[in-house]
Amino acid sequence: MKKWLVSLALILCVLSCTACGSSNEAPETDSISADEQQQWLDSSVQFVTALQTAVESGMYETVADDPVYGPAYEGFETAMKEVVKVEGVAGREVQVTEDGLQVFVDVDGSDHDAEVVIDLEKGSDGYTVTNVATNVIYSFKELMQQAGLNTVLGMGITFCVLGILIAVISLFGLIPVFQKKLAAKKEAPEETVPAAAPAAAASEAREPEEVPEDDTQLIAVITAAIAAYRAAETQAPADGFVVRSIRKSRKKGA
Repeated sequence: MKKWLVSLALILCVLSCTACGSSNEAPETDSISADEQQQWLDSSVQFVTALQTAVESGMYETVADDPVYGPAYEGFETAMKEVVKVEGVAGREVQVTEDGLQVFVDVDGSDHDAEVVIDLEKGSDGYTVTNVATNVIYSFKELMQQAGLNTVLGMGITFCVLGILIAVISLFGLIPVFQKKLAAKKEAPEETVPAAAPAAAASEAREPEEVPEDDTQLIAVITAAIAAYRAAETQAPADGFVVRSIRKSRKKGA
């Protein structure tokens, strides 16, 4: 039942705003009479009061999808988080615009005050609400705090980005160093490690029993010396004596 009453109150307020515009002829000059201003102010105050009632009760789903009144309720609800508690609503002024009228309503709150601006467009059938905006009024101190905070955040982000850019640019100097290292690695010959190094070391430690010699001159000299020795000892010819192999002695000092 309460939901229907709220919806009915909202409809009556909207109709009253439209009725005020339709009962009087559209102003052809840049000013309207004092009676017309008071009518618009009274109707706008009733509309803002209906906004407050609907937001406090949470029952404005019937107009949530409306392109004009849906955003109007959402904006008013957001502003109420700063206003906290409405202590009074009063109309302030009516201004004539190129498209129609603009009505300003002041909302006194416990924490912050707010301003509701209602735009009405002039048509052949009167005036129609086209936009409703709720603006929270902050003190000079609060505005300065917000401006200072925004300045600090902006400067902080700027200096952080500059620091990152400086660090990235400084790393560019290391690129030639890495390029030189890569080029040196490519130009350096590959070191080959003999696979049979342990076997070679073992073969050197163990002397072979018989080492063939390819030096024919050495063999010839040794053969001649032995032949001469045998001829001197045995008084026998050394014809046919041939040295076929040379064997290294195992005796020390030999």
